[in-house]
Amino acid sequence: MSHEHLLWIAVAAYGCHVLEEYELNWREWARNVLQLPVEWGSFYIVNTLVGVLGLCCASVGWREPWFALGFPALMIVNATMLHVVPMVMTRVYSPGVFTAVILFYPVAAWVYY
Repeated sequence: MSHEHLLWIAVAAYGCHVLEEYELNWREWARNVLQLPVEWGSFYIVNTLVGVLGLCCASVGWREPWFALGFPALMIVNATMLHVVPMVMTRVYSPGVFTAVILFYPVAAWVYY
């Protein structure tokens, strides 16, 4: 597989992640466990913007790696700061942690490799 496809795989991984968060009600978890005043509207807007960023990064690809590699970096930050660390600190399952660990870390590492 060409390295050009890796950023598109990252976009697909992010789509799977958003689906997991939505289906497992990340909003309620964030409100109840982290005490964040999150609304579904904000969830949709933020994830749409991140999805557009991912599409832009994948479209630019390796012609502008300084820009394109921002998306896998964002995936790592999302996985770590919004899922893994809060779950470890609170000991309450974070909706989205499965795809964050199973998809985000390996795909981001693969892109950077």
